Amino acid sequence: MGLKKGTTNNPKGRPKGVPNKTTKEIREAINLILSCNIEKLQTDIDSLEPKDRLKFICDLLPFAVPKLQTIQADFTDSKANTPTIVFKKYEPELTKEQIDKLIDKL
Repeated sequence: MGLKKGTTNNPKGRPKGVPNKTTKEIREAINLILSCNIEKLQTDIDSLEPKDRLKFICDLLPFAVPKLQTIQADFTDSKANTPTIVFKKYEPELTKEQIDKLIDKL
């Protein structure tokens, strides 16, 4: 049987929320590459066709902006006849494939 959730055999291990050392180094390297080549990147982006530029920007958005989740709140429970709040997650209306098809039509 495994360990209970939240316990570890190494109590002096990496604390929760602290990124992996390798992940941190890779992110720093990518940031360095981008910052050293920002002018060239902008030139390359400017040379793209409008639909390709839009696709490029849409592909980068998940790395810059946190993904939002849509929820619906229901404030009543008809069975108990008392106010309650029920949250339900909804999937995005368009899939990535549908967005790509729309971009291709531009």
